[in-house]
Amino acid sequence: MSSTKYTLRVYGFLVKDDKVLISSEHFKGKHLFKFPGGGMEEGEGTKDALIREFDEELGLAVEVSQHVYTTDFYLNSFFDPAYQVMSIYYRVEAKESLSFETHPKGEIPKPGDSESFQWWEISDLNSEMFTFPTEAKAFEAFRTLFNY
Repeated sequence: MSSTKYTLRVYGFLVKDDKVLISSEHFKGKHLFKFPGGGMEEGEGTKDALIREFDEELGLAVEVSQHVYTTDFYLNSFFDPAYQVMSIYYRVEAKESLSFETHPKGEIPKPGDSESFQWWEISDLNSEMFTFPTEAKAFEAFRTLFNY
């Protein structure tokens, strides 16, 4: 009898002037178009994990302001089918000025390059652009919740 393993992921919607921050990166041979965030570590709560992820990835202190979406369907990990993925999405607010480096909208980093953060006009995005189905559903929930 096999036992399913779980991975819990947390992601954030950071908004500035009707633009949302997007992460574009290569990981294990695949281009990922998603929201900033990542995996929870042992002993962390979801909000603490998201605060840590924004600090690690962007050097940015954030406050988690509102729950947006939690995965509500079964999804195997694209990278390891032994794992079921659960993702939680929040809106976050910067606690300081936005001084991290960003790249031009639509730029796809070369394999081996680091993660690229880009500001995208919310009106220019659609759910089909995102790599993972959870990201697409979270984006639709975000647009509905915040009237975009």
